Amino acid sequence: MAGVIRIIMNKAIFYFAAIAALFVVYFVYRNDVALTQPATTAAGPTPAHVPTPPASTGMPASVPPLSPRASGVAAFLNAADTQAALEVQQRLAVGHPPLAAEMAAELGDACYRVSVEGSLIAKTPGNQWVLDRIKQYCSGYRSDTPAIELRKRALAVGSRAAVEKQLADIETKDGVDAAKREAEQIILAAADPYSMDEARLYLARQPGGWSLGATLPESTLTGVNRDTAQGLAAKMYECEAFGGCGPNALQTLTWCAQYEVCQPGFGLLDLLRATNKPANFTAAEKILIELRRQRQAYGR
Repeated sequence: MAGVIRIIMNKAIFYFAAIAALFVVYFVYRNDVALTQPATTAAGPTPAHVPTPPASTGMPASVPPLSPRASGVAAFLNAADTQAALEVQQRLAVGHPPLAAEMAAELGDACYRVSVEGSLIAKTPGNQWVLDRIKQYCSGYRSDTPAIELRKRALAVGSRAAVEKQLADIETKDGVDAAKREAEQIILAAADPYSMDEARLYLARQPGGWSLGATLPESTLTGVNRDTAQGLAAKMYECEAFGGCGPNALQTLTWCAQYEVCQPGFGLLDLLRATNKPANFTAAEKILIELRRQRQAYGR
């Protein structure tokens, strides 16, 4: 279980590092790979050399993209720059404030904490291209609210906060197994990537595994960390359902900012492939097929 906590929780450091000065440790590295050890993952060592891949969409070629139901989410996640992203975020602020809060915090983290302040990035010569690309993306960013306040607001009222509270309440009332079942349902039915990701992170912290991919024949799981493969599959499907994982997406760039394995043209799935054992990644692609089938049954 320790492997998936470190391998599948990388993204969340971006969310909590912004308020580290105020909280001793909110969740220590809910990230996929520890920032202090970019060359090693809990699922195995990062390859010494990662070949430059062809330009990637961030999704396996065999996985057709689906149309997300959440209004404006795909437009925000795949925006070419902050001006386009802010226009979507501001529209959503009227009818979908939890989503808007998550988006505002995401932009604040990237466009201030990384681009201006220079934190939340591995300061190595190999990562300069990522920083340059993020600065280009953020060239039109303006906010009257400090980035740390945007992140605090998202932690209080964002989509993730709602799911976190929902699962905590169920766990308190009905136990961990009931909360795990609810988290799986959220992954299958969530209309935004933040809720889906929070459910994924909750399952990654729980002992005993979860049902996604549990029907795979044991012969396909030789040398596989099932928890890691399940978490990877959920992240893959998040990319497939909502986008935002291609080479120029802000999410991809902010993840790549923390590691030296990325090269220009990498999508988020290229990063995950480079930082995980091949057996785990292959198993995740098989679990993804079942996850896609189950989620389509919900009409997503």
